[in-house]
Amino acid sequence: MKKSTFLLSLLLLLGAGSSWAQKFTTSTVGDYATALSNGAVYLIKGAGSTDGNYYRYVIGDATSGYAKHTLTPTTNYAQFQIVASTANEGKYYIYCVGASKYLAYVDANEGKQKVQLVDIDTDEANNTNALWQIVNNTTNSEDGKIDIVPGSLDTTSTCQGWNIHGGVSATDYIGLYQRSDSNSPWTLIPYLPSGYYAMQNCATDGRTTWTYNNVEDTYNPNNLTLQQSTQVTTNNGVWHVTNNGATLSIVNGQGTPVSASDGTVYSYSELTLGIYSTGYYFTEALNASNGGWALTSGTPHLTLWSDGGYSKLDNQWNFISVSGTAYTVTTEGLLLGETGGVTRNSSSELAYDGGFFMISSTDVESLTADAFSAIAIDGYTSSVTLSDNTITVTYTPTSSIYYTILQNTISDAQTVLDTRGVGYPTTESSAYTDLSNAITAAKKYTSDDATATAISDLESAVSEYKATTTDIQMPEDGKAYTFTAVSYSGDRSYMYFNGTKYALASTTETTNANYPMTATLICRVVDEANGKYAFVNNAGKYFIWRSDASTTGDNSNTGYSDTYSYTETVSTTTNGETTSTDYTGTAFVTVKKLASGGNVAPASAEDLFGLVSVSGLRAANQSQDRYFVIKNSTTYDGASAPYYNATFSSGILIEETSYDNTVTLNALNSTGYYVGTFSAPFPTILPDGVSAYYVSGTNTDNTAATLAKYEGTAIPENTGVLLASTSADVTSALMVPATEETSTEISNNLLGNTAGATATVASDNTSIYILATVNEVMAFYLSAEGTMSMNKAYLNYTTGGSASQLKLDFGTATSIEGVEAAEAETNKVIYDLSGRSVKNAQKGLYIVNGKKVIVK
Repeated sequence: MKKSTFLLSLLLLLGAGSSWAQKFTTSTVGDYATALSNGAVYLIKGAGSTDGNYYRYVIGDATSGYAKHTLTPTTNYAQFQIVASTANEGKYYIYCVGASKYLAYVDANEGKQKVQLVDIDTDEANNTNALWQIVNNTTNSEDGKIDIVPGSLDTTSTCQGWNIHGGVSATDYIGLYQRSDSNSPWTLIPYLPSGYYAMQNCATDGRTTWTYNNVEDTYNPNNLTLQQSTQVTTNNGVWHVTNNGATLSIVNGQGTPVSASDGTVYSYSELTLGIYSTGYYFTEALNASNGGWALTSGTPHLTLWSDGGYSKLDNQWNFISVSGTAYTVTTEGLLLGETGGVTRNSSSELAYDGGFFMISSTDVESLTADAFSAIAIDGYTSSVTLSDNTITVTYTPTSSIYYTILQNTISDAQTVLDTRGVGYPTTESSAYTDLSNAITAAKKYTSDDATATAISDLESAVSEYKATTTDIQMPEDGKAYTFTAVSYSGDRSYMYFNGTKYALASTTETTNANYPMTATLICRVVDEANGKYAFVNNAGKYFIWRSDASTTGDNSNTGYSDTYSYTETVSTTTNGETTSTDYTGTAFVTVKKLASGGNVAPASAEDLFGLVSVSGLRAANQSQDRYFVIKNSTTYDGASAPYYNATFSSGILIEETSYDNTVTLNALNSTGYYVGTFSAPFPTILPDGVSAYYVSGTNTDNTAATLAKYEGTAIPENTGVLLASTSADVTSALMVPATEETSTEISNNLLGNTAGATATVASDNTSIYILATVNEVMAFYLSAEGTMSMNKAYLNYTTGGSASQLKLDFGTATSIEGVEAAEAETNKVIYDLSGRSVKNAQKGLYIVNGKKVIVK
């Protein structure tokens, strides 16, 4: 061949671009002669067996002059044209599009940096090192993997070929190494240029071969991609392909994606393209179905591969370029997510938002907006304009649309206003009043006069409400809460006690309904004016500030203290001498509304709606307040000021939850007492109007439990008591964690407890009595087999036999020396504790003229 002829031939091949209409004619696996000689553009991708090879592409490095491998093909330096040599049969030139150079080998020996980018001579005889052989991979020929071998070598299994030198974990230059190495296989991926195509299946068994998707088709209710025996030239059979590097975005002129169904509808707006010797295939496994494709019956659809993989012709596809100028459809003004679009009047073609029409060159010159009609949508007027190959449909909403949107906005605003809890504005706040008034004003509009301004005004009121930082609800005495750290990106992690320290658990839950008990904290208001609160968990531990191991926190950064007031010893070593210092700690934290400013920098102040900051005293410096800071949603950190950015967040959502520390006090027969049992794993204070009693023993005939009054100001932890009120106005007791109040251990208390956990009663029980009402008589009754609730008290009665019940004796009744004395009083009526009239009172407690008396 003459020099000029060779160069002209090569330039023609490279200048021709991809001949995508040409169907591959060879069928032998690995015989790429026809495919490679057409000047098509390819990505060259590692395909070895080692994990990660599939994500390495060759890229031309113009700076160093060598070819490297990289994770993704981001530029045209990763695009190559492969051209057959006319003078050297079976050998190819590989041309890097971005570098405008050819790949050549330095020498054919093993090593890295062996593949460089060069210019080639017009005389083929001078381009020996730029010639390559493309052959089946030695161990993977069955699935189309190839080896790229220097043209000067015999293609044995031990010869050198392209290799991801350094392995997939390295970003290194392409080298040469044995073809049998796991990093030596490659695949060629056709780089389909962005454009407009018809899609044809490669099947030759008589089935239909062309695809289209018509959303208006009576027999296509699921928008499945139909197949026809001849190419559809309207826009429902033309596909817009956008090459994104590793994937193709694909949608037809109506604006719908490729779809398939094997019983369930699958929709593909992104497809991954592979190449076989006879056509292209999609790794999503789209197949030209043998049946069910008839337009007038069945459910026309593509299917997914059932067998054979991409080597089957019915799993392979060709893309046929479609001529014409594309006019894209876009819509404006739709407010409720409606799908708008246009119809082309001359052909009845339909295109929704994002769709297109292919306009022939003869029609382009005379094309006007009048050639299209807008799809009508209730509640809107519409107009069509044409400019710069774009068909724009402008929808103008009427009052009825604004009214519908306003109703949705009102509903959303009401939900915001009704959201109660820590971190949100109180119902007494001016912000609450303002939003409430804005909602009332919005409700006055009708479908005839609603406007965009009405919607905007209410949305602004909601934004202002969410951004308010004053009059914020804070934690309340006795209520139970959970603490959830919220990151800048919205990730959530709740705090919980794992038995040794406080930890974080990632959650996708939008509420705390399914949080474990270990995340529950019960509140005690310490100093409301200064935002100080004590929290105790179900293990009886007080919640305190914690950080990571590098920052000193109370109790060795565990996030808890065993008591409210405690002493921590901090040891420091200087010049080999250790000094220990005692620091007195108090187990409370400070809760404040999280507000913008400083290191708190949300995208919008509304993003902080409901969030608070929590801080606590730092050990070894009790005057220093440190904020909880969560790093990357996973790790405790700390700072002297709150944070809210992409890395650090002090945003905490304190949500109310349930806990068994509210005791219902029921009327004790006719005694005037209202009673209930209680215990807790932490000290609790006695509410006003409520006294605590314990069982000190039983009466002489073992028919009643003798109650003794507890005189302390706080009930000790893990102690069963009977709570009692003598007022009909006090029939409930909210048990709040104690802080400075003192508690005294109770000796000889026959009441057991279920503090912090439920307890099981065995079937052979003879000693556990629970407070209950049977036949309208309240007493301690021998418990049947079952489970006792958490935070209750029960009578542990192990002597005196197995009586079925023991009545309650408060030890405060009037003593009468004998039954005769009781009967001697005229007009006296005696009742037992069940309310029955008694003539001959025996020993025990009775009601005489409404007063309690004991007959001894």
